[in-house]
Amino acid sequence: MPGTMAVLSYTRKDDEFYGGYITAFRKTLESAVHVVTGREDFHLFQDVEGIVIGEQWQKKLAAVISEASFLVPMVSPLFLNSEPCREEVRLFLEHERQLQRDDLILPVYFQHSAKLEKEDEKRKDPVAVELAKRQMFDWRENADVPLQEPAARKAIKELARAVATAIERLDSAGAPSSPGPTTRSAEESPAAARGVESVYGQAKREKLSERVILWVDDNQENNEWERRALESYGVRFDLAIDTDQAMRLLEGDKDRFAAVISDLGRGFDRRAGYTLLGQMREAGMSTPYFIYSTSRSPDRVREAKNRGAQGATNDPDELVAMVLAAIR
Repeated sequence: MPGTMAVLSYTRKDDEFYGGYITAFRKTLESAVHVVTGREDFHLFQDVEGIVIGEQWQKKLAAVISEASFLVPMVSPLFLNSEPCREEVRLFLEHERQLQRDDLILPVYFQHSAKLEKEDEKRKDPVAVELAKRQMFDWRENADVPLQEPAARKAIKELARAVATAIERLDSAGAPSSPGPTTRSAEESPAAARGVESVYGQAKREKLSERVILWVDDNQENNEWERRALESYGVRFDLAIDTDQAMRLLEGDKDRFAAVISDLGRGFDRRAGYTLLGQMREAGMSTPYFIYSTSRSPDRVREAKNRGAQGATNDPDELVAMVLAAIR
């Protein structure tokens, strides 16, 4: 009986930030599908080579997707801001259309994304719109639970059963399946099906060291979603409502903050974000600094960087991606 291959679509930054958690998730899910189905011919392919986007990447991606039966995207803010990940989804959507199917993408909602939770953001993103149409497996709460813990073990088994059902649905429709790429390393090849306890005991999430960010805004309630998204990556926040309060916190413990996020206009100072940035840089503080306001125009981004900030945006997911890249 031929095997079934699914492709894991993810960002390496997510995997690295969580200490290899997604790689462990992939191995665990693959083994769990073997246990649930009693078959060892399901392969969850993970590209670990990190080929740079370009002609070689495009050729490899097209070849892998043409052989795959399913796409399993690990959806996060970084995912929806990654052009390679977005291209994987777009190519697989075309693959689906050619097969006249609409049930071959099995999204795992790994971390909060504004493009899935905020309707105005989702409408602007066609990839998010397509993913939102699918039955999404919500992993946001489980991402903080080591994979060997009972809660995560139960959730993985539920996902494995969903994958098994999708395989049965595909088999009953007579769709072709694939044994998967022949280039899989020995480490990636599936082991013989074992007891569920031993399968889950192998994967643990690394505990992240604490990272604290100072968020400066005179309307903090406007940023609750963004803080919740970053908190899901192990980040904590101190809040300030104006430049003076922010400087007191910064000068009180210069090593406390991994980054500063600021709005641009506060009160009568329409460029308060730059005022604070200037005071920090004059005081010798090199803490990564981000402007989060109403614009991400090239002029706004250029000015922010010229003044010593790491970036400027009005896009929640782009903010999360930029901050995580800076504090890793």
